Amino acid sequence: MRSAPPPRRSSGVIRFTVLLAATSVVLSAAACSKQGAGAASPAASGSTAASIQGDITFNDANLAKLDQSIKDALAGKDLSQLDEAMVVNVAVDYWNAGRVGFTKGTGELSVKGTFQAPANGRLDQQLSMLSALHSQNLTGLEVSAIDATAVKAPIDSYTSAGVPVLAIDSPLPPEDGAALYLGTPNYQAGQQAGEAMKAALGGKGQVVVLVGSLTASNAVQRIQGFEEALKGSDVKVIQKISDGMDQSKALSNAENAFQTNATLATLRGISHRGVLTPAADRAHADRIVRDLKVRLHSPEQPIGDLSGGNQQKVVFGRWLAARPRVLLLDEPTRGVDVGAKADIYRLIDDAAKEGLAVLAASSELEELLWICHRIVVMAHGRIVADIPRDRFSKERIMTAAAGTPAGTEAST
Repeated sequence: MRSAPPPRRSSGVIRFTVLLAATSVVLSAAACSKQGAGAASPAASGSTAASIQGDITFNDANLAKLDQSIKDALAGKDLSQLDEAMVVNVAVDYWNAGRVGFTKGTGELSVKGTFQAPANGRLDQQLSMLSALHSQNLTGLEVSAIDATAVKAPIDSYTSAGVPVLAIDSPLPPEDGAALYLGTPNYQAGQQAGEAMKAALGGKGQVVVLVGSLTASNAVQRIQGFEEALKGSDVKVIQKISDGMDQSKALSNAENAFQTNATLATLRGISHRGVLTPAADRAHADRIVRDLKVRLHSPEQPIGDLSGGNQQKVVFGRWLAARPRVLLLDEPTRGVDVGAKADIYRLIDDAAKEGLAVLAASSELEELLWICHRIVVMAHGRIVADIPRDRFSKERIMTAAAGTPAGTEAST
């Protein structure tokens, strides 16, 4: 959190409350007041300013300390006349958690609070909310702006009326007179994500960026920071895709990226100097098709157009080709014909022989007996048997799964 320049209005007393609602990390809100020269406002009498200056690292421990320090500063003060509003940029799970914190905090401090979020992240909806709240005679406003430039006019109207503004998640320009900013600057957050991506890809690879909006100021700033961090490396952003603040669209965007590219999980392994050549891409896809005996009309056929069993084989082969250290398989051969199952079992066995750890969950007992070196049986939420391969039998496993004493004996 960093302190911002003081509001431009210098006369009169400006009383503001900072409500801390940082998702599920901090489930209580904090408040502070700032007092200037001149006549006291109704909410300000008998109160003492609780100032916050400088920067703090945005993490769980520091937020909890900040929360408690502000509560201590406000202990014994009458805050019942305060009326605060929080307007965020979209109604999603992230801000639903923020709503929980906001509601809990306002309740603990006996402050009236209003939380609003545009259903679809639309700027016109957020501007309408800010306009309507102006008639509520707020004593403080917290806002996560969809577009910092577009909200300048309503923010100016609040600060001109002596209502302090706290920017959360996305900072406002300094000239807008926000009292405080709570969050990680978007550009810096993008840089941190870029550094993490370089490390994850080993310095080489291609990245598709999925965002809610390509024009929202917070997304623009984060992408700029992300791309800045990638400069000088062989990690390249090859595509930026917006979901229009639609969660179902976000999921389909991610699924489509995988379904249209069998090599997406393994670009690092088949690219040269961070660049995926058509020849390498085609060779890799051909290898998956050959090894797993995928039935298709042509190598250019989209994965989504394949049968369920063939889609399963492509997905399995793609991740196996990524050469992970640990492979988690959930029903690895569901929807696959008998012949293809044998191919997958062989690939699992080959991978295990090369040192890959494989953890498989399957409802098919025969499958587990075929591919596993150990079978761990769970019943009623606990492990009841750990059976080595030389003790495999259907009867022992079924008995253990039933939670009988024989199952417990099998684990010894």
